[in-house]
Amino acid sequence: MVLPMHNKSIGTLGAACALIAVLASCGVGQAEPGAELPKADEATSNMSSTIQDGDIPAPADVAAPPADALTTESGLAYKVLKAGEGTLHPASVDEVTVHYSGWTTDGKMFDSSVKRGTPSTFGLNGVIAGWTEGLQLMVEGETTRFWIPEALAYGGRPGSPAGMLVFDVELISIKAKPKPPEVPADLNEAPADATTTESGLKIKTLTPGTGTVNPTASDKVTVHYSGWTLDGQMFDSSIMRGEPASFTLGAVIAGWTEGLQHMVVGEKARLWIPEALAYQGRQGSPAGMLVFDVELLEVTAGPKTPENLTTPPEDAMRTESGLVIQTLTEGDAGASTEGAAVVLVNFSFWDETGKMYQSTALDGAPAPLSVDGTSIKGLAECLPLLHVGQSARVWIPKELGFGDQPGAPQVNLVFDIEVLRAFRAPADLLAAPEGATTTESGLAYIPLSKGPDQEAASPTMASTVTMHFTGWQDNGNIVDSSYFRGPAESYPVSGVMPGWTEGLQVMKPGDTFRFWIPASLGFGTRAGAPGGNLVFDIELISFE
Repeated sequence: MVLPMHNKSIGTLGAACALIAVLASCGVGQAEPGAELPKADEATSNMSSTIQDGDIPAPADVAAPPADALTTESGLAYKVLKAGEGTLHPASVDEVTVHYSGWTTDGKMFDSSVKRGTPSTFGLNGVIAGWTEGLQLMVEGETTRFWIPEALAYGGRPGSPAGMLVFDVELISIKAKPKPPEVPADLNEAPADATTTESGLKIKTLTPGTGTVNPTASDKVTVHYSGWTLDGQMFDSSIMRGEPASFTLGAVIAGWTEGLQHMVVGEKARLWIPEALAYQGRQGSPAGMLVFDVELLEVTAGPKTPENLTTPPEDAMRTESGLVIQTLTEGDAGASTEGAAVVLVNFSFWDETGKMYQSTALDGAPAPLSVDGTSIKGLAECLPLLHVGQSARVWIPKELGFGDQPGAPQVNLVFDIEVLRAFRAPADLLAAPEGATTTESGLAYIPLSKGPDQEAASPTMASTVTMHFTGWQDNGNIVDSSYFRGPAESYPVSGVMPGWTEGLQVMKPGDTFRFWIPASLGFGTRAGAPGGNLVFDIELISFE
């Protein structure tokens, strides 16, 4: 997606809270071909130089196309081996499922979905040019042999199959993708009936909307859109991805922020956005004036912008560093966040001009902030001064903001923060205390609190449990917490790590237990999962 924000987090865990990280990537997302397919941008990964067991024998005409083969203007040669029953040809934007085998002209097979026993599915415009062209000649059920010249294959790229390549391809199915929107006829010059704003933005309504309210910069909008450079190249389109895009309106390029505030729900409009309101020559981004067709589908009201963004009240607390903190709602004075590794918060934040960057109210979930890992110095200083349940407005001078992070805004920031929960590693993290129960498997546990009915049944292997949990590694790092995502979560007892499976079956509804889970009962050797011993606090809410 090319609706830009600065892609910087403020020290969140996992994918929980990507502050000003929405809409950061560029380019249209394409369906990824399978790992061994002839991609346009990488070599076939299982290419072999010798014939191996199970290889598909090369066709007799592997060295050159026979006389009855057809040849296209590009030099691609092909011969239908089995006629198909379909009537439609795939387009370059479609997704296809195929079986195939590929050989070099000396008869060596370098790849085969047939040998793997699993057909491959991929976007037709994400593979080598010979495939993109050739499969558009086929119909479902057809099997065709292609002789693909090197210029339409890997082009002599080191590590890729060299020279002309020969493929036998069976087209199993076609999944049609939306056709690309037509390039606007008035791409290079807005028509006379377009509206021009003081900033130089030009807008023309294509279809009137049904709504009556214009969004503000603090609102979350959901849109379908396509964008072109002035040479007619479409560089991004939610329509082609098949799903609309949602974002905070103040967090995208200035031309979008301004333009969509002139629209209502249901309206389709064309925007001519000068470079000064677009990417401003940013490396890797579309250059020059851009033209967007935008359909405004939905508006979700954002938080109200504070009236005192630039004038903190005199009675607010001030720190030596220049931070200003005003309590909006008192919290639990006995529940300090000091010493917490992670604080779960709701927040919204703006710069001093009123531009809102992000809000958990619009994201739909609270955010866990790592106190030590946040890249905003003012937050790292502020969070330990707050209490659970407290709401505060925090003025952060730019010197304590994003600092010298490349591309980050060098502006004063104002945060509205509500502290929901503070997470500290248990004091007995490294070993279960005396009196803990230890099972034969090595699982240890203690009850932290007990539910109201200790005569109730416990979950079994066949149960699905609803629970809250927080887990730590033995170095004090949080593994995960259901609180990060908000509501309690449900899991089958038989479908979780062995330590959970065993531990949940000793609990009663309403119980909260702490479990010390040895590595053998944890995630094992699963790639990307935390290793070593783990400690989990689990609250069993219910089961069925």
